[in-house]
Amino acid sequence: MTDKRPEMDGDSITGAIMKGDVVGIRDARLNQIIHDITEWARRRWTAEDSPNLVTYEIIELTYSYPKRAHDLIESMRALMQADRVVPAVILARALVETIAMGRHFIDKMEKSLSDGDFSRLEAQFFRFYAGSKLGEAKIKSVHVNDALRELESADVDYVSHLVNKYPFLWSMAGPNPTEAFKGQASLLQTYDKLSEISHPNGLGTQYLYPADDAPDNSEVMAFYRYMTGAAIWQAHHLLAALDRMETFPDRFIAKFPDRTQFSDDNPLRSNSG
Repeated sequence: MTDKRPEMDGDSITGAIMKGDVVGIRDARLNQIIHDITEWARRRWTAEDSPNLVTYEIIELTYSYPKRAHDLIESMRALMQADRVVPAVILARALVETIAMGRHFIDKMEKSLSDGDFSRLEAQFFRFYAGSKLGEAKIKSVHVNDALRELESADVDYVSHLVNKYPFLWSMAGPNPTEAFKGQASLLQTYDKLSEISHPNGLGTQYLYPADDAPDNSEVMAFYRYMTGAAIWQAHHLLAALDRMETFPDRFIAKFPDRTQFSDDNPLRSNSG
């Protein structure tokens, strides 16, 4: 599936290119993404909004992802304004994980709903909703790497879509722009670059917290400032997935008219009993 939400129309892009305003396009899209995540974070969901317990809990978790993303983005922006690049990058890495996991959850719910498989939907839901890696947890959480790999595939598909639609924008990327992107700027490349700073290794520690007379590191700091924006950009994948959930409760009722609550033997109920 290709996420197509954040793209500008061809005339706008052509006009901006003619003016040399590529940065303007990037900044406009980034601001739109931040705005849309903020709007999703403001949404509220209560029992009164839901036709049954199943949809209540699924939508509750769905809305939690943009709320967490918004919290991370606002914290990142505050840190960047204070010139605290390293902690901002650490939050950017957590943001990419949140985006990936949110989209992964929605895809799992949508696929099980489409297939009419309530048992699978229920089992997958509890892994996202209550899964843990701590101790002898009966519900094992979904591994973030699974979500990242799935989002990497969607990210490359999205770029391929843009390459085909706006080939003139990619002329400097060589004969195979999609492969060039995959090797340099894809979702996993972004995540790996953020991880390099997030871990207390040489680059993220000594090189960015050097002695006063050490060589200038401003270019690296500027690059990682840019990378925090690259992390925020990836939120367009989450926004596209969230849009699909607008009608989820109604579609759930149509597919499973008799399923108003989770099974009596669901893991949470059996643990609490």
